[in-house]
Amino acid sequence: MSQLICSISGQPTDNPVASPKSGAVFDRAIITKYLEEFGRDPTNEAELRADELIPLVLNNHISETLRPNTTSIPALLKSLQNEWEVNMIYTYRIRRELQRARQELSHSLYRNDAALRTIARLNQQLTTARAALAGMQRVDPSMDMEISTGGDEDLSLDKELIDAIDEKTGELTTKRRQRGKEAPEDDAKVDEMKRMDLKMENKNLHDSTPAGITCLDMKGTFTATGGADKKVVLYNIDSDTVESTFVGHRKKISSVLLLPETEILISGSHDSHIRTWRKGNENSLTVFKQHHGVVTDLDLHPLGTHFLSVSGDGIWSFSDIVKGKTLVKKDMYSFLPAPETDNAYAFGSGKIHPDGSLLGMGTAGGIIYMWDIREQSVAAEFPEHGSQVLSLAFSENGYHLAAGTANGLLKMWDLRKLNSFKTLELTNQEVRSVNFDNFGTYLATAAGTSARIFHLKSWNELATFEHDDIVTGIQFGNHARSVVTTSLDRKLRYFTIPSS
Repeated sequence: MSQLICSISGQPTDNPVASPKSGAVFDRAIITKYLEEFGRDPTNEAELRADELIPLVLNNHISETLRPNTTSIPALLKSLQNEWEVNMIYTYRIRRELQRARQELSHSLYRNDAALRTIARLNQQLTTARAALAGMQRVDPSMDMEISTGGDEDLSLDKELIDAIDEKTGELTTKRRQRGKEAPEDDAKVDEMKRMDLKMENKNLHDSTPAGITCLDMKGTFTATGGADKKVVLYNIDSDTVESTFVGHRKKISSVLLLPETEILISGSHDSHIRTWRKGNENSLTVFKQHHGVVTDLDLHPLGTHFLSVSGDGIWSFSDIVKGKTLVKKDMYSFLPAPETDNAYAFGSGKIHPDGSLLGMGTAGGIIYMWDIREQSVAAEFPEHGSQVLSLAFSENGYHLAAGTANGLLKMWDLRKLNSFKTLELTNQEVRSVNFDNFGTYLATAAGTSARIFHLKSWNELATFEHDDIVTGIQFGNHARSVVTTSLDRKLRYFTIPSS
């Protein structure tokens, strides 16, 4: 007679049930006690009720268990079994808490190790400076001293900028609390989203050889696209016109960023350079060279004057657009302990929290690092993605983070509880792009040759848009009433809600 194993106790069960949320098998008595206390699936923390459990039938010829009475040996055995089940539940919970404590301890050790390295480096620099000062001849005070700061990865933000970030964070947090829980009246409704249809497409924005649109950003009805042809294109959807085409990168474009006023663009490339452009000007305004690998992602800070960049060499930087200067550059291979694999800290994605005080950066090692930009330290780590984190998006509500991975998973994180509350298997191909609408009602994903839109409360799939090749980007238009997708098939497709 075959029996199934309970996922909590690790013992065979005569009364097996399955969780519809995870597919895991449990003993009915044990999982019922667990749900009465915690209300969640033990394996993935999804909300679960006892009436949702699915009974499993092993064999029609299994004899019924003896029913104990209050004065028999079976009654004593039943009592002991109840005690054992309670112990199993708490043992399982303690194991989970132990794992979480180990992660927190690991993070603390990372910070301690980094602090010790910084102290040792500063002591060495102080000793070197004293030795140099002792042998230095007196210098004419009228002469200027040239200071090079662009390449120092241990630079900190000045107090004026930190104060500006704090002020902006407070302003945005207050505004978010005041906005209410209901989406604006102009935002697309669920029924409307289901009717979204193709309005137009353009496959002539980029060259046919080499073919493919590799990245996308959108503000209003303007899009910025980067291509395998090494070009960056600013396109006006309303008038169906190319506003500007920018040429300067030596390899294909990997990321683009369009500023809100749609006059300034920023692009990153496989040539490891970042360039800023102005509409109507063929030449780049600034070339940033702080990275040594592919610039995998760019994001604009809420201040509107600074941006984040991350690259495949494990470096992230924070730069001033107006001054054309890199303010902070961090090499994670120097900051964190030596990884188990060579490319574990290679960044595949990087985004700034809507409040502006935190950075979220996904790595090839499957860990998302939350970085406090003011304290210059790791604030939290989100592991267990199973493969490289290729795309990230923060919800405008401030406490949800979506992550897309190279193995086709969409994982949702709660920044308040520091845990994952939803995992979807989209495809067995890379999730190249994830994006929320401006209110956080919908989530758009690009995985394989499909782009999809989900309703976050119900997690129903509302719309699916297909391309002939890998979808590389998806963005919402104003009030989520339109969607733009791009693909390696060279097409930019524009979907809207049809008029009633």
